[in-house]
Amino acid sequence: MLHWPARLPDLSPIENVWDIIGQQIQRHPQPALTVPVLADQVQQACHSIPQTGIRHLYDTMHARLHSKFWRLHWLLMYQHFTFKMALLALT
Repeated sequence: MLHWPARLPDLSPIENVWDIIGQQIQRHPQPALTVPVLADQVQQACHSIPQTGIRHLYDTMHARLHSKFWRLHWLLMYQHFTFKMALLALT
């Protein structure tokens, strides 16, 4: 089992599923006024997610990881470069 960083919700498949469920609940014609009604709406939203949507999350995971890795890589390289430039300016 892989450990998913808590601060990277776009890399967490369950966070993406909860986002889809939340969007469906917000579009629901009747707002949930009680916990049982909300629980029912969440269950309905969960069951209405097409399998292709879940499959898409799975299939795009590698691309999202790759993208996040390169963004982090370039950020670290930029910070390293600016730190070195600041040190050179001080000398």
